[in-house]
Amino acid sequence: MKKTTALLFGLVGGCLALQAAEADRFVFAQLERPGRWDPYPDFWEGNVLTLRNLTRLDPDPRRRVVRLEDPAIFESPFLVVGGQGPVNLSENDLEIARRYLSAGGFFFFDDAQASLESAFSRSVRRLPDTLFPGSRWRPIPADHALHRAFFLTQGAAGRKRADGDLQGLWLADRLVAVWCANDLMGALARDRKGDPLLPCVPGGEAQREKSLRQWVNIVVFSVTGTYKTDAVHQPFIERKVQRMQTK
Repeated sequence: MKKTTALLFGLVGGCLALQAAEADRFVFAQLERPGRWDPYPDFWEGNVLTLRNLTRLDPDPRRRVVRLEDPAIFESPFLVVGGQGPVNLSENDLEIARRYLSAGGFFFFDDAQASLESAFSRSVRRLPDTLFPGSRWRPIPADHALHRAFFLTQGAAGRKRADGDLQGLWLADRLVAVWCANDLMGALARDRKGDPLLPCVPGGEAQREKSLRQWVNIVVFSVTGTYKTDAVHQPFIERKVQRMQTK
C-alpha cells in the first residue's frame, strides 16, 4: 500500500494548501520572534532520531525557522512557539495566525522558564481570546486522543511541574494548539555529548522519560489525530525504548 500523501488542510486566501513539505515528511518548524525564542537550538537535532526509531513518521532532519509573515508557515503544519519573554503579536500576525489555525495548522507553546507566572505564560494565557474572541485554554482531558496518540500518557510532563495539565485550544471540535508551562523541550534537550542539558525536578529520569513520551504523543497527534483506545502496541514500544536506552 502506497504511503499516504501529505495531508491537505484546506484553502488559505484562495488556492494555498497547508501541507508538509517534501511529500509526507514531518517538518519541525519553530517560530522566530523578538526575545529569547530559541533557548535549545540543538533540540531537534538531538530528538529527530528518536521519532524516526520509535514511530512510522519520516521526520526531516532539518529544522525550519519561520516568522509569521513568512509564506513557509503554510507549509509547516506543526509550529513550535517557545523560549522566554512575552509572545507579542501584531494585528497582522494575529490575522495570519487565525488563517493558519483555521486552515489546519497546529501550535505548540512551550515555556522555557517552566512557570505559570512568566512573561511567556502570561502572554500565551491571553492569546485564545485575542485570536478567537470568547475562546480560552482548557485542560486536555485524560481520555483525549493526544494522550493515546502513541504512548498512553496523562497530565503534563516537562522539566519542572508548573502545571499538572496540558492546556488546549479548540476550534469547534478540533484541538489546534497545546500549551505546556513545564518546559517540555528543556527536559529533552541534550548537549553535544548527548547528556541531558538540564535536570528534571523533582522526578529525575522518570520525569524525563514521561516528557519524551508526551513529546512523541504531541507530534504524532498533530500529524494523525490517531485515537488509541487500547494498549496492544505498548509491549512492543516498551521493548523498543529499552533497546534504544541500552545503546
